Amino acid sequence: MKKVRLDSVSIEITRRCNMKCPHCLCGDAQDIDINKKDIRNLLKCVFEIRILTFTGGEPSLNVKAIRYILKLIKQYNILVEEFVIITNGSKSSIHPDFIKVCQELYEHQMKDACEEYQGHMLFMSNDEYHDKTHQEEVHNVLSQYPVYRKRFTDYAPIRLLKQGRSKTGYEIGEKTIGLDCDYVFGTVFLSATGYILAEPDYSYD
Repeated sequence: MKKVRLDSVSIEITRRCNMKCPHCLCGDAQDIDINKKDIRNLLKCVFEIRILTFTGGEPSLNVKAIRYILKLIKQYNILVEEFVIITNGSKSSIHPDFIKVCQELYEHQMKDACEEYQGHMLFMSNDEYHDKTHQEEVHNVLSQYPVYRKRFTDYAPIRLLKQGRSKTGYEIGEKTIGLDCDYVFGTVFLSATGYILAEPDYSYD
């Protein structure tokens, strides 16, 4: 089997979420976790990934999938330059199992390739839309680890997408992926329902 190098991969590991943010581009949460078979079908065809992003839903609600992906990356000897996880700042963000697997990802990635974030790969969405009930506590706990940093600053507001629950924002243009020899460029998106897409409209609808 010919294997490929992927520029950017997003894996939607769950559609479960413990918040109901008014701006959510996905829409209402669903009780769906990604199937191991779908993860295997993608990763067995890959030898290198520049950026691998875990998305959802809320990624901290499916630690088993994160751990399984890391297991396959090691098993298939896949080189990953950088991992990215964006969590919503809820209590699940500081569950010991979630923190532990994030530290393992951090140790496995090629930190030298992440100069912009000095190797950080876990980010908290501290924007104006997310529930801030536990964010200070979560930030204080996660700040102890080099794996973490806040996602947004006061002077960098997020850009909304007009989909899901958001009624304002910009439309997503058509996205494509391409193949040049063994290099797939663009973002490959593996949904929790098993579809491989080219950076899709993220709405569950």
